[in-house]
Amino acid sequence: MTTSSGTPTPVYFLITSSGAAATRWLGSTLNAHPEICCSCGPGTLEIALDYDREVTPAELERIAAFHLEHSVGAGPEAAPIDAMFDLLETHRPAAVYGNIHAETVSSLARKLEALPSRRRPGVVNLIRHPIPRTESKFHILQGDAAASPGMARLSAVQFAGRLQRFPLLAERIADQIGNFLEDPAQASFVNALFDTLEGMSEFSTPGLSDRIPHVQIERVQRDGEEFRSLFSRLTAGRVELSDSFLEWVYSAANLRRGRASTGAVAAAPPRAAAEQWEAWEEWQRRAFRSAMDVHQLHLPYLKQGYEFGFVPEASAPRHPGLGARIPGLRRSVAPRVASPSLFNQMP
Repeated sequence: MTTSSGTPTPVYFLITSSGAAATRWLGSTLNAHPEICCSCGPGTLEIALDYDREVTPAELERIAAFHLEHSVGAGPEAAPIDAMFDLLETHRPAAVYGNIHAETVSSLARKLEALPSRRRPGVVNLIRHPIPRTESKFHILQGDAAASPGMARLSAVQFAGRLQRFPLLAERIADQIGNFLEDPAQASFVNALFDTLEGMSEFSTPGLSDRIPHVQIERVQRDGEEFRSLFSRLTAGRVELSDSFLEWVYSAANLRRGRASTGAVAAAPPRAAAEQWEAWEEWQRRAFRSAMDVHQLHLPYLKQGYEFGFVPEASAPRHPGLGARIPGLRRSVAPRVASPSLFNQMP
């Protein structure tokens, strides 16, 4: 297809993700191609296209204030997908325009139903093994809370809502590891684990989950053919991927990009799932195993080809019955906390 001026109509794509899956790295890599303009997140162009910027404590405070304002009730009014692409096209001419991480599968499905897009962008969902993903989210939550009092408050609000959404699991974890509410590190880890559980909606959203490809970031980051396949899908075969560009994609300099911002991400390279499992403390393994037992966290990931054979059978609880006796874990009416995908809304 061509426009009225005779130029080819651009290709459009969206990469959904529940986060903590190297989205910033993938976005910056795609955006580096001269024929692709790819933003990351739903912020302004100044923010969404600046992949080398440092997220300052002041910016974290601003983001936290926005989230806290919309954390109760329906949340902010959704912006149509086309508005984002309209703005992106003003940045520079490109054969392909795309965005990564502005939407989750569930938020995109709701938005497309309420606000259909005239562009019909191609959609791919980016996933990561839930063990290293939980570890990554754990560091992000800790780092952001340490850098910003507002983010610490936001994390506490989200955690309170999640404790009500996952009451049986919260009790089971307490039976396994003790009263995690009294240990800031354990509470932060359980919050990260709940965040991973909420990400399971990637695989269970009606009308979208079953008709889009789910792509493992681990394969994309280590296998040139996987990157080439994803690149071809996103660009609808309209853009050439040269050997020199592919070589740059896997250069040490590029593979390090997108990992350091506020110190929230650990300095060491991320571990593979089995390595991370072994590196975790016993209480972390017990908490994660509880999520597997109570919510079958691993099942949708098994269907996507991930391995869990290194995870042993559940251990007997160290504190049987404790969870039911902790007042903060007693089931009550859940607070009206906004959608788990609120994180993808920005001021």
